[in-house]
Amino acid sequence: MKGFSAILLALALPTLATLVSCRSSSPLSAPATQPVSSMSSTTMPQSLAGMWFISKEKHEVGLGAGEPAMGHWHLRFIDSGGKWQHSDVEEGFAYTMLPDGTIKAIVNPANPIEARYCPDRNEILWDGLWYRAK
Repeated sequence: MKGFSAILLALALPTLATLVSCRSSSPLSAPATQPVSSMSSTTMPQSLAGMWFISKEKHEVGLGAGEPAMGHWHLRFIDSGGKWQHSDVEEGFAYTMLPDGTIKAIVNPANPIEARYCPDRNEILWDGLWYRAK
């Protein structure tokens, strides 16, 4: 039963992380006083085309000298798609952005991602990690 609970938690965390307010920098911190849904829609762009984002923290980007090499991951938005560079992989994705800042992306059919764009901070919570505009 312990393994089943871990699987449920792993499946739920990305979804829960997108529900946080954009005023919080941690996906698991307490909600802020103004959720994204109460923001004016005039501050939310309809597309992120042409924007680049870099992970706020360093993550593994490959192996170097027998140990993991650390670096920043990247998101690049192009029209209705983009490129996600994470670890030592670059994947293409298609996305739709909703008026509340929710991003529905398909990296591949087995890996749909629900992300959140925060216009007041110019940051994205993508797959459980924060990215800032480059």
